[in-house]
Amino acid sequence: MFAQLSQKTIELLEEKASNYPFEEIDENLNNDNSEKKKNQNNINFASEEFLNSLKSVGQFELDIGLNNDLLQNESWDEYLIQLQRCSLKLKKLKEKREKCEQILKELGEKYNSVTDKTSSLHDACDRMMSEQTQLATANESISASLHYYQQYDWLLKKLATPKLSLTGTLFTQILSTIHECISYLRAHPEQNEAEQYIHKYEQCLSRSLTAIKAGVLADLESCRQDVLYRQSRFAAPSQDGSGRPGILSCMDNDDTFALLYGIFGVKANAI
Repeated sequence: MFAQLSQKTIELLEEKASNYPFEEIDENLNNDNSEKKKNQNNINFASEEFLNSLKSVGQFELDIGLNNDLLQNESWDEYLIQLQRCSLKLKKLKEKREKCEQILKELGEKYNSVTDKTSSLHDACDRMMSEQTQLATANESISASLHYYQQYDWLLKKLATPKLSLTGTLFTQILSTIHECISYLRAHPEQNEAEQYIHKYEQCLSRSLTAIKAGVLADLESCRQDVLYRQSRFAAPSQDGSGRPGILSCMDNDDTFALLYGIFGVKANAI
């Protein structure tokens, strides 16, 4: 295509060049007819030389066009090679992309598997935490219930003390513990050994009441002995040999009862 355009350009230039010198000669003939013959040869020579030059230029352009075609052919070969290389690269990239997609798919499946296992683990942990809470609550309940059974040994040990003071805080604590344990066991008869321990605590209560009875009787006996001692002392005759009656015989009944009340009043709070 480029060669055809060059050839057409050369033909147009030849046509213009063949007319251009002759127009200039016609104008010169009107001014100087004498120089027409002299310059005719020069004009023809110049016209031929100009045509030869144009032909040379056309041939040069034609050669350049052919060379360009050759260069274009060589460029196309290079382009084809580059395209083949690009095609190979694209093919490798496509293979890598497919591998990446496969890896991503596997990773997605593993992620879903791990997510499911994690969810299952969380559910199991929640169940274990709930069970742990239930076990802790049950442990506290059992410990609270066991406390009322474990007090029996402590009560036996304290009641077996030889010199147990009935007026101290320890004996009051013993009675309070017996009352609490019996009340709890009677409120929970569904427990296996509740009935047995109720009988045991009732025995402890019986021993405590026996100790209280013995203590009260001992205090009353002490008051009686004290009254008898005072009565014998104040009723006896005077020791100075005068034969006067004792102090008690000189006192009226109100004074006598006031004196005796003082003796019992000392033990009243304890009893």
